[in-house]
Amino acid sequence: MLIVPVLVPFFQPKGLDLAEIFYLQAVYAAVIVLLEAPSGYFADVMGRRLALRDLVDTALLGQHGFVTGDVRGTVVYTKPYRGDCQSMQVRP
Repeated sequence: MLIVPVLVPFFQPKGLDLAEIFYLQAVYAAVIVLLEAPSGYFADVMGRRLALRDLVDTALLGQHGFVTGDVRGTVVYTKPYRGDCQSMQVRP
């Protein structure tokens, strides 16, 4: 959450106001909390390699949306993918 002061100037030209930026951060944090335990279970059942592959796929999808997205819908759509990516980081 320390990156919010940097995200505000990044998201404002994309059409988001301050309240919407904080709402996006809340959705991001909620996705991380909700997917933390299932991602560990996924890594245990399906294997660490497949979990890391899913991590890379969601990271690329989220980054692509941030880079190419110039409208509000694209940014709002890709923020949960970034939360999924964060929750899929398999820690030993």
